[in-house]
Amino acid sequence: GHLKCGHCQSAICKSCAQFVNDEDFKIWSARPQILTQETFCAPCYTNEVEPVLEKVIAQAAAVW
Repeated sequence: GHLKCGHCQSAICKSCAQFVNDEDFKIWSARPQILTQETFCAPCYTNEVEPVLEKVIAQAAAVW
């Protein structure tokens, strides 16, 4: 079975897929929309997910 990128909807094989661990965001009541998806192709992960993750992590660091 192929996986689908949560952002661009393209089919991706499991070995190529990038995953966002849902557990990491349980503490966020209002997580960015893109982080509600768990599976991404590499380009979407790099271009769309990583910048958001960095922002979220920076905010978390500021809170702690």
